Amino acid sequence: MTQFKSKVIGKFQQVTCSSKRHSLVKTTSKTNPKVTIDEVLALPFVSPNDVSFVKSGARQSIDGWRDDKFPRNIAWRTDSVELLTELVSTGRALAYVPDFWAIKKDLQVLNILDCDFVCKADVFASFRLGTAYAKKI
Repeated sequence: MTQFKSKVIGKFQQVTCSSKRHSLVKTTSKTNPKVTIDEVLALPFVSPNDVSFVKSGARQSIDGWRDDKFPRNIAWRTDSVELLTELVSTGRALAYVPDFWAIKKDLQVLNILDCDFVCKADVFASFRLGTAYAKKI
């Protein structure tokens, strides 16, 4: 039986993001757009088909969003990160994605005023015991 060792090497949280040219951003402060959950839920979302970044809990959707508390209009589901990026960056959809991904793709993180949940996750490095990598962690 192969055994592994894991170590937390980072943390992130999921954020709701839009294009920087999206109508939500144009009507608020571009540096910290504050929107209500009703404004967000009125718009279409894109969501991955499979768990990409977070392990969703019993009440969470595949991307970590709490659709049981705040049901969204998921207009698109995709296996393609490129398509997800395109739909958000062109303003056709919002997405709930890791904060590092939103920053890397130059998307606008939305500050939702009346939404009381946050999906946080740890990033692990895992190595098979007995390898050179495992000895370093």
